[in-house]
Amino acid sequence: VEIAHKCKDKGNALFKKGKYEEALKQYADAIRAVDSQIMNPAEQLKTSCLLNMAAVNLKLEQWEDAISNCDGALKLDEKSLKAFLRRSQASIKLGRITKARDDLKAALSIESDCQDAIRMLKEIEIEAKASSKESAQKQKKIFGSFWSGDGADKTGRGSSHSMERLYDDVKPKPELPPTRCFLEFSIEEEIL
Repeated sequence: VEIAHKCKDKGNALFKKGKYEEALKQYADAIRAVDSQIMNPAEQLKTSCLLNMAAVNLKLEQWEDAISNCDGALKLDEKSLKAFLRRSQASIKLGRITKARDDLKAALSIESDCQDAIRMLKEIEIEAKASSKESAQKQKKIFGSFWSGDGADKTGRGSSHSMERLYDDVKPKPELPPTRCFLEFSIEEEIL
């Protein structure tokens, strides 16, 4: 365990100097030294090194590795606040918003006044609302020629009539028998 502590301390010093790759190696060496131990202090040290490795992974933008290291830490300590926070950061970067939200809620169940979790959860909610609004605007732009904002078509006959209007233009070609009718249409979509 003493060797593991020394490796962890070297890793911390290297992390502070911005030498992330070297710090990652030191934390990994500490974990290897601890793996041969079965003592509770050894598990605490291993958890700490996994969390430090996750911090390095976040700095190096290694999102999957950060998640993996946080998963390892949570196997050893299922109430690790740092593991939930760091895993949520990586999940956000990977676009896994639901997973990030779940991790932040788990962090708040451990420490209800955790300002980092509260701040990140608010940021996620703000981003989700903005994304939802942007999506609605895109849909309105795409489907605006068919329906007005209240769901009625622009002729005022209602949305069921607007669908009928769409199909009014689609008629079987007279030269083909009804069983061999083909439907032709195109959709133009603006790429944003």
